[in-house]
Formats: sequence, structure tokens, C-alpha cells
Amino acid sequence: MGIGQKGETFEWKIEGVQDAILNLPSAAVQSGRLGQLGLGGTYFAANGNATTTASGFLKQAYAAFSLPAHGSIKLGRFTFLDGSEVKPKDKTVAALVNTRIVQRLIGDFGFAAVQRSFDGMRLGFDAGSSNFTLFAARPTQGVFQIHGLGELDVSLLYGAYTHPVKAGNNAGEFRVFAIGYMDDRAGVLKTDNRSIAARTADTNQIRIGTYGADYVHVLHTERCGQFDFLVWGAFQNGEWGRLAQRADSFVGELGWQPPVGVANPWLSAGYSFGSGDSNPNDNVHGTFFPDHAHAAALCPVSVL
Repeated sequence: MGIGQKGETFEWKIEGVQDAILNLPSAAVQSGRLGQLGLGGTYFAANGNATTTASGFLKQAYAAFSLPAHGSIKLGRFTFLDGSEVKPKDKTVAALVNTRIVQRLIGDFGFAAVQRSFDGMRLGFDAGSSNFTLFAARPTQGVFQIHGLGELDVSLLYGAYTHPVKAGNNAGEFRVFAIGYMDDRAGVLKTDNRSIAARTADTNQIRIGTYGADYVHVLHTERCGQFDFLVWGAFQNGEWGRLAQRADSFVGELGWQPPVGVANPWLSAGYSFGSGDSNPNDNVHGTFFPDHAHAAALCPVSVL
């Protein structure tokens, strides 16, 4: 339940949420490699092994103001999705951005029962059709945990420049971005390919910088339909506890929408790569850290 108001130069909103998770399976968490057998086991483990649990909390409470030089600022608790700073006017570009680019690294965990918000600030400036955005915040709890009021001891910094492209039958969107992730939680066991003893002894914090860019492009033709492609790439440095973080990721996709008006088919082929780490004995963590706000749900996640 929420209440808010939006004008030309000022906006505010207050939203409360009540979540209840009922009749969770108590036998859906197994020992050893089996682990959590689906989301039922995940919710069960994240909520103190309770089969039924409920909580009410403040999900959003923010105020937003217009600034000189086509700027805006939002302060308080709100949701944030990286890559959503500009709304593409071309519907094909918009579909690709929303399904392939938006919240690839920072999001609200929309598929989870409790979801996630952020306590912080969002600052944006429009320069013609382009946009500069700066975001600094701390993620709330929630996601799989029923209690979503408190914050995690995690800090996020995000900056991006987004530039739409339009020329004749061509449309696209280009973005460059940088993210700083600082995890100061104590007692959280890191997930990587080291032994349990080595990971338990590693009490150093996580500091990761992610730097990347993406581009989406669509070509509209009358006879042959629409052709599209996109690329997204990022690399990381910093510290994964006692290890040096050195990782990268890449996504590429080609698509074609033939001029068939009834079915509107869309054929696509893509490739996704995320670096891994095959050597547990060196001083480098080479696995790409995929979801900065997502992975902060319960523990730092590193897929081997």
C-alpha cells in the first residue's frame, strides 16, 4: 500500500509492504552437494528454518526534486535498476534494453517474494537526449529474507553515461558504466574454489570495481524486416578477501524479425561468457561477480 504525488518539479512516495510466506517445505534443504532444493528450501533457510513467516516493512520512502541544468535528484529509500536511465523511443530497442541490459548487475530482485530497495541518492542530468546518472546507496535486506526493513552492510556506487542513437532507419543506445561494490559484512563465508579452511580463515572484506559498456542497435527495412544486435562487456578488479579480483564477462546477440505481420516472429542467437577460476592455489579470484545487489542477498556469490 502506498501514497505519493508527482508534479513537474517535485515527486514523493511512501510505500509499505506486508509479505507472508506460508507452508515452506522443511525437508527441502539437504546436506552436502544437494543443498537447497529449489526456492522453497532457499526461503526456509533464509528465514531461520521457519515454515511460515510474515513481516511488514517500509519498502519505499523518497522525495525527488528537479535541479538546474536539466538535473534531478532522488533521496531516500527507492528501487533502482541499472541500465534504465533512459527510456528508448524505438520499441525494438526498448525491448532489447529492458530484457537484456537493464538490471544485469543492479536490480530489485523482482522475481523474489520480498524484493529489494536501496537507501541512498540518485543524481541525474540530461544533456540533450543523453543522460548522466550517479547512484550511491546501501541495499536493504529482503529478497529471500522476510524482513526487508534493515540494511545490509554493503555499499554501492554507480555511474553511467547513456546516449541514444537515431539516424534514418537506424536506432540504438550506447552506455558506459562503472560500479564500486564494498562488502563489509562480518562472518559471511565467501563462496569460491578454495578449501573450507582457507575460506573460513579469510576474514578480509570484498572490494570490487566493475567497468563496462554496452550497445544496442536496430536496423528497420521495408522488405527484409528488422535486424538487431547488441554487445555488453565488463571487467573487474579489486579484492576478493585476501585474493586479487581479476575477472571479465561478455554478452553478444544477433536478431532478425522477418516481415510476417500475423505471427511477428523474432529469431535470435546469442553468446554469453563469464570468466571462471580453475586454480584454487593462486592469489587471484578469476570468477566474474555477476550481480552486485542481487548477490548481496545472503552471501557473496561466485559461480565456479
